Amino acid sequence: MRVRSHSKAVMLKRPRITPKTQAKAELSEAQRRYVERAIAQDPQRRPASRIATDGGLNHTTLTEFLKTPGKVLDALTIRTIAEVTGIQPSADVTGGFGTGFGEEDATPFDHKQDGVDARVAATVELFLKGKPNAAPKILRTKALEKDGFRAGDIVIFEQDVTPRVGDLVQAQVYDHDAGGAHTVYRLLGRAGTLDLLMPTHGTSEETLLVDNRSVKLMAVGTATLRTRS
Repeated sequence: MRVRSHSKAVMLKRPRITPKTQAKAELSEAQRRYVERAIAQDPQRRPASRIATDGGLNHTTLTEFLKTPGKVLDALTIRTIAEVTGIQPSADVTGGFGTGFGEEDATPFDHKQDGVDARVAATVELFLKGKPNAAPKILRTKALEKDGFRAGDIVIFEQDVTPRVGDLVQAQVYDHDAGGAHTVYRLLGRAGTLDLLMPTHGTSEETLLVDNRSVKLMAVGTATLRTRS
């Protein structure tokens, strides 16, 4: 007896690889390498879930990303990881479009690039000694002059420091609809138990409520160095 099968051969189509899908795959892989590096080099040696929660993310955000091939994180999440761990991403991690953050009012301090005397640089290093979550920045804005800070001042910003009223703080103001944010430097105010970012003197800025969603404190200025101009 001969049995003849009537089933038809099924041809499986391979997924079509387009420039767009290829770019997404490369971005996902670059982000995966960055997240793994940020976790491995985190000064506090926190697991992925703790880094996520310390940045205000869901505790599964990073663990789910790492175990899901092809998944891509948005720019705000990448920037949050960078702020929490201090490990900065390269352009390929954000797809070449940056992180949606502006920091033109202050930039990371580099004594060679900024033309600062080596003795001043040595003093900055003394302030940073034993403080893995501290970073020096040089102010570029003149808007804070009436608040006592000048363009060219070197400010040591520290994470995990409880801010006091009147402190200069670094904060992120998020635009969740646009998927971006910008960095602001303002004096801290307080109304009862609520932290506020006070308007810069002589501007039409609004007082901002620190709600840890749309406005989040990132670091506190704990020391200021000023050289003679």
